[in-house]
Amino acid sequence: MKNILSLFILLFSFAGYSQIISINDSADIESVYSLQQLVEEVLISGDCAEVDNFSSQVYGSANQHTTKSYGYFKKATGSAFPFNEGIIITSGRAHPAGNTTNNSFPFPDYNNSLPGDADLESALGINFTNDATFIKFNFVPTSPDFSFRFIMASEEYDGNFECTYTDGFAFLLREVGTTTYTNLAVLPDGTPVSVTSINNSNNCAANSDLFEGYNLSYTNYGGQTKVLTASTTVIPNQAYEIKLVVADQGDAAFDSAIFLEAGGFNLGLDLGEDLTVSNGNPVCSNDVHTLDTQIPTNIGTHTWFLNGVEIVGETNSTLDAIIPGTYSVTVDFNTNCAATDSIKIEHKTIPMAYPIPNQFICDDDADGFWNLNLLSLNNNILGNQLATNYSVSYYKSQLDADSGNNPLGNNYTNQVAYQQETLFARIEDNIFGCFNTTSFKINVFDLPITNPYLYNLCDDGGDGNNTNGFTEFDLSSITNKILGTQNPAQFNISYHLNQEDANNNASPLPSLYTNQIKDTQDIVVRLENTDNTSCFSTSVVTLHVLSISLEELYVICLDASDNVIDAVTETLIPNPPIETYYSDAEYTFQWYYGEEILTTEIILGATQSFYYPTTPGYYTVNATDVISGCTIPATTLVVSSYPPESISVEIITTAFENNNALDVSVVGNGSYQYSLDYGVWQDYNIFQQVTGGEHHIRVRDLYKCNELTYDITVIDYPKFFTPNNDGYNDTWNIYGISNQLDAKIYIFDRYGKFIKQLNPNGNGWDGTFKGELLSTDDYWFTLEYTEPKDKVKKQFKSHFTLKR
Repeated sequence: MKNILSLFILLFSFAGYSQIISINDSADIESVYSLQQLVEEVLISGDCAEVDNFSSQVYGSANQHTTKSYGYFKKATGSAFPFNEGIIITSGRAHPAGNTTNNSFPFPDYNNSLPGDADLESALGINFTNDATFIKFNFVPTSPDFSFRFIMASEEYDGNFECTYTDGFAFLLREVGTTTYTNLAVLPDGTPVSVTSINNSNNCAANSDLFEGYNLSYTNYGGQTKVLTASTTVIPNQAYEIKLVVADQGDAAFDSAIFLEAGGFNLGLDLGEDLTVSNGNPVCSNDVHTLDTQIPTNIGTHTWFLNGVEIVGETNSTLDAIIPGTYSVTVDFNTNCAATDSIKIEHKTIPMAYPIPNQFICDDDADGFWNLNLLSLNNNILGNQLATNYSVSYYKSQLDADSGNNPLGNNYTNQVAYQQETLFARIEDNIFGCFNTTSFKINVFDLPITNPYLYNLCDDGGDGNNTNGFTEFDLSSITNKILGTQNPAQFNISYHLNQEDANNNASPLPSLYTNQIKDTQDIVVRLENTDNTSCFSTSVVTLHVLSISLEELYVICLDASDNVIDAVTETLIPNPPIETYYSDAEYTFQWYYGEEILTTEIILGATQSFYYPTTPGYYTVNATDVISGCTIPATTLVVSSYPPESISVEIITTAFENNNALDVSVVGNGSYQYSLDYGVWQDYNIFQQVTGGEHHIRVRDLYKCNELTYDITVIDYPKFFTPNNDGYNDTWNIYGISNQLDAKIYIFDRYGKFIKQLNPNGNGWDGTFKGELLSTDDYWFTLEYTEPKDKVKKQFKSHFTLKR
C-alpha cells in the first residue's frame, strides 16, 4: 500500500463561553442510528463511495440513545464548537457528555464492562485497555486523497491523571488482504495521539499548542484537543479496511471520546476547500492553481465547468484555474455513478514590485568589493505601498526569490571583484503571502583617481606676442600625466571650464585651448569609468603661461672709477641680481647683452637663474623648460648711479637780508637731488627764502645709492615770541650767532629803556624785567656781531613783538 501519512494541525480557537452540544437528542432521527448507520449516513462523504463488511464493538443498542457508547452530536445555536455535527465514539456513554452541563468530578465516568482492544494497544504501545468501542469496515476510494477531522476529549484531563493514564484511540488503516495496520492518528513526529501526548499539565505538558483547554463549556469532559486532521494517500479503486477505536487504559474509569466531523470521511472526489479571501487562502493573481481530481481518466470521464458553463475541451483530471470563479467537475465512472465537486477561487492582487535601480558602485578603496546595505533599497521596491503591509527580502537566484528560500542578510558584499552580479528582490503581502519579484544588477567599478595638475607652457607667440600671457595649450598632451598608472582604455577624459560643467559632463573644451585669463587659468579635468560614466572624479588643472617677470629697471651703484659698489641706502629701483625666480633644476638659462637673443651677445658663463651686471645697458635672459623644451625670453634695462662722495653748503647772502639763500656743492660724477629740512626733493642746488636758524640739507643721487646730510645756521631773529610756558616760543634770542661769543645783544622797550642784555649762547629773554612780566608790546634790540660772509664787525638794530 502506498502511504504518505501525516497529521495536519488546524489551530481552531474555541475561546469564549458557548452552549453545550447535544448528543443523541431524541428529536434527531440520527439518535437511534446504529454505529454502522452513523458511519454510512453521517461520517462518510464522496460520491460513488463503496463501504461494506462492517463489524463493531459497542455498548448499548441503537435505540438506547442515553446509554449507548456512541452517537450523533450537533452543536447548539450560538455555540462555538468547531463541528456543526458528527458522530461521537466513547469509552463510556455518549449522551452524558453533552446535553446538560454537569461539573461534578469525575463525569462522565461509566464502566461498560467491555473488553479492551489489542489493535489499539499495539498501535499506542500500551496494555490493559478497557471499555473499547470500535467500528471496522471496508471501503473503496475513488480519489487518492483520504482525510478526516476530529477532536479528542477526556475526563482524564484534570492536570494530573493525563500524566499516568493513557486513554487513547486509533484510526487504523490497511489494505484488504494485509495484516499490518497503520495508525493515522499520530503527531507529525509519529507519536500517537493520546491524553499523555497532548495536554497542558504543569506536571507533564506535551504538545500544549495542540491542546484547547480544560473544563470547556462545549462538553462535560475535563478537557479536549484542538481540531486535528488525519490524512493519507490511498490508491483509487483499491479496497481498504479501517478501524476507528477508543478505550480507557489502566482502568475503566474516567471516560474518553472522539468527535468525528460529519462528512469528514471523504472517500470520493474532493477539489479541496474554497480558496477565498474570507477563508484566508485566496490564490495570488500571478499564480496558476491546478485543480486535480486525482482520478485517472481511464477510470472516470471528466467534464469541467467555470461558473456553471462547461469548459469545452477540458477533459483531463487536472485543470489550471487561471482566472477567479467557481470551478466544478463531474467525473462519470461509467457504472451508473458520477462524482461531482466544486471549489470557489478568488484572486488576491500581488504587490507591485517597483524596479530597483542597478547598483553600479564606485569603488572607494580599489579592491573591487562593496558592502551593500540591502535595507536601503526597500523603498525602491515598495514605491507608494505601505511598508508595514509587506516584507521585502533579497536573494541570489530567481528560484530562491520565488520560493523564499535562502534570503540574504541585510548587508551583501559582491562575490567577485569588478564582476557584475544579478540580485533578486521579493516583496510579499504580510497577510496572504502573495508576492512579486524584481531583479537588479550590482557591480563595483574603479573610481578614477585624479590629482591637481599644473600645466606649464611657454608663451609661443602664436598670437604675435610671446610675452602677453596667452598661448595655446594642447590638453591631449597631458592625458597620460592625468591618468598616471591607470588603464587608459578604462577611462574617458575631458576638460571643462568650471566644476559644474565637469560634474554634468557638459561643454567639454577642445583639445587645443587658449587660456582666456592672462598668465594663469584654472580648468577642471573629468576622468570617468567607461563602464559606468557616473563613476568619475575631477581635479583642477592650472594652465600657466610661463613668463619671466623681470623688473623693468635695475640700478647699479658706481664709484668714481665706475666700479660697482653696494648701495648705502635702499635704492628707488631694485639692485642686482636680475632675478628670474625660476628653479635652476627645472629650467636652463642663458644671459645676453642687449635686447635680442644673439649668439654674438652671449654673456659667457651667465647660465644661472640670476645675473649680476657690472655695466649699464639692456640685458636679456632666455630660460628653457627642461620638460617641454619651450623657451621664455625676458629683457630688462640696467641703469647706473653715482652716489655723492661729499657735500658742502654756503650761505650766499648776508645776515638779515630779506632773502636768505643757500648754495649746495657736491663732489661726485652723477646727477643729484637736494632737500631742505626734509622737504621735497629738488633737482637744483640753490635754496632761497631760507628762514633764520638751523637747517638740515640732504643730497642723494637720482636712484638713491647713498644720501649725505649737512647742517647750517642762518643768522636772523624771531619776529615775535609768546612767553606763556607752553613750550613754544617761550624765549627770544638771535639765531645763528651762538658761536660768536663776543657778540652783544641789548633789548630796549619802545621808549629806549634798557631791559636786558643777552648771551648769544644763552637761553634768551623770557619777557620779564626785574622779575615782573612785561606786557604785550614791541621791543627793540641792538646786535653787535661779525658778518660771517666777509668777517666784518657790524651792528644791526630792529624790533620784535612780545605777545601774551
